[in-house]
Formats: sequence, C-alpha cells, structure tokens
Amino acid sequence: MSVILLVYSLALLVITCAICIYIGIRRGTFNSALRFGFFLVSGILAFIITRLLSPVLGNALVDALGSMAEEITFLLENPALRDVLKKVLGGIVAPLVFLPLFFVIDKLTFFAYVPLRKKFADRQPLHNIPHDKVFGGVLGGVLAFCITLSCVMPIGGYPQFVSQTLNQIGNTTLTKKLVPEDVKSSVDEVAGYGIVKADYAVSGWLFNGLTADTRAFVTEAANLITVADRVVSAQNPEEAFDALQQVPPQTIATFASVIKSSVTDLVSDSDSPFSGLAGLLLDGLQDLPKLQESLSEEEYKKELQLVSTLVTAAQNPKSIKTKELLKTAVSSKIVQNIIVTNSDAVAAEISALASTMSAKEKKEVKQEIQEYFEQNKVSDDVANAVYRALGLQ
Repeated sequence: MSVILLVYSLALLVITCAICIYIGIRRGTFNSALRFGFFLVSGILAFIITRLLSPVLGNALVDALGSMAEEITFLLENPALRDVLKKVLGGIVAPLVFLPLFFVIDKLTFFAYVPLRKKFADRQPLHNIPHDKVFGGVLGGVLAFCITLSCVMPIGGYPQFVSQTLNQIGNTTLTKKLVPEDVKSSVDEVAGYGIVKADYAVSGWLFNGLTADTRAFVTEAANLITVADRVVSAQNPEEAFDALQQVPPQTIATFASVIKSSVTDLVSDSDSPFSGLAGLLLDGLQDLPKLQESLSEEEYKKELQLVSTLVTAAQNPKSIKTKELLKTAVSSKIVQNIIVTNSDAVAAEISALASTMSAKEKKEVKQEIQEYFEQNKVSDDVANAVYRALGLQ
C-alpha cells in the first residue's frame, strides 16, 4: 500500500507541476498572480462552507445510519448521543466534501478571472515585468504545490487521525475489547509510512482545521474515558473524587447523558436498589453545569465528593451502610434537585433503600437529615420532598 500511495503522491506532484509551470510561463507574472489569488479565495470559501455544512452532513449521516441499522435506532433517540455522532461524523467527512467543493468553486472563479484578465491585457506596465515568464513559472509551481497539498490531504490526514484516536481512547479497560491490539497495530503501521507522514506534514494543518470539532470531541472523549475508567475501578470515594476533578462539568454531563441507557453495566447487581441510585445520579449529573454556576468552588468540590461516595456505593454496595448512603444521597444538591423535580420516580428508587431500615434507624436518619437541612438552610420544599421520598413523614 505504501508504494501505491507514494506513486500517487509523486505522480500527482510531477504532473501538476508540469502543467501549472507551463501554463504559468505562458500567462506571465500578472495573470499567474491573478489566477493564484482566485485559487486562494476559492480555498478559503470552500473551507468556510465545509465547516458550516459539517453539522448538516453529520445529521444526515446519523439519519442514514439509523435507517440502515434498526438495532441502533433506539440509541439515536438519546439527544446527547445523537449530537455527539453528528459532530463526529460531520467532521470525519468534511475533508472529502472540501475537495470537490474547492475545485468547483475554483472553476467558477473563471467567470471573474477571464473578464479581469481581458480588462488588464492592454496595460503594458503589468506585463512588461523583468523575467515575466520566469516569475509566472514560479507562481505556477506554487499553485501546483497547493493543488497537490489539497489532493494528498486525506492520505496524510485520515491514517494519522485514526491512529491518534485509537491511541487516545484504546488504553483503558473500558475500551480494550472495542479496540483490539491487531487493529491498532495495522492502523499505526499505515500511519507510519514515510509518504503518509510526508503528506501529513504538508497538509495536516488543513485536515486538522476541517476536522477541528471532531478532534476536539475525541480529545474530550479520551480524557473522559480515562476518567470514567478510573471512576469505575475506584476502590474508595477518594479515588473517584480525584478522577472527577479532572474533567469539566459539561463533559461529565455529556457522559451521563450518553451512558444513561447502559447504567446497569456499571453496577455489580442490576436488581439491587443501587442500580436505581446510579440512574438518579446520571439524571442529576446532566444538570451539573447549571448547578456549578450557583455553587462556590468549595461547594462544588463537596458536591463531587458526595457524588464520588455514591458512585463507589453503586459499584460496591457493601462499601457503605444503607443508613449512611441515604444521608449522603440527600446531602447532595444533585439528588435534592432530582427529588424535587421528579419526586414520584425518585421516591420509588429511594424507598427500596429505606425499606431495609428499622423504624429506629429511619428516625435517626430523619433527625440527622433535619439537622443538616437546618445548618445548610435547605428550603422547606426540598426538605418535604426528601422526607416524602424516604417515607419519613
């Protein structure tokens, strides 16, 4: 494959140089510069239009994907997941859309180039330039290089992009099964070809610009997967808290939205009431960015500490007693918000936890929660909703 890519890249450069230099010599300096200017304008317009079209194309591809694979249609009903796929797919196809769009716009500029060339054809000072033909040929060579750069962009860009992506997301226990080592090795081998590296060296900036949104998401996703891997494997709340601090609230919210339908995979016993608790957390974490705006830095850290305790409990029910778990849960503003906004559903989940406690334990819990609410000036609406959910009224 490396030989084919090498032959293609070199042949494209040689043929394009021969044609463009010849035409540049015939045109002379002024006409070559005018044509080169239109070429650059075409590239800029094509870049802007492609970036604007990317979300539209991504949305269309998501719809096509759903129609071809009915088994994933239910996943696409998740707004967060759909938005993620739209950005990723739109960015991935952007370089392929850019090329034909670029050259179509470039050819359309001839409608402006030809009249301008004729208009200035009789102005001798524009054409009586020393070494006019030589400079025209040089400009033709520059034009040939730019054309070659555009055409080899996918060859250098895609292998490097896929290799970087797999290396970013493929080194955690959550993704090793999804990204087998032999697949990574094959992709890295292609990305390591000399011609691929050379093509990427000259055109990578353009490819990266067209796929900027996708690359940003991949970087965010890679960081999040690493953090999620640490959270899922955390043996104690401190480890989970340390991991959660490394990602912004919006990233956590996106992650919560995407994995909500797969929450039982994160819980050791899907029939346990802790499974419902994990679902509550994911509901609440989707509103974490808004919540952070109303909290101080210390309050936000405290919220993450509570969440870390709940996440650890959801994965290892024996790590915390039900009584302590309930106190921790209702101390979290995330859970409080969910209780208030969706009290019936929450009551069913939390009641499953509270049902294992004795009347004495419930009374103790209520007293401790009441003291916490008074100290933290929690509103009566929140307090009453919590007591109803716990069956403590």
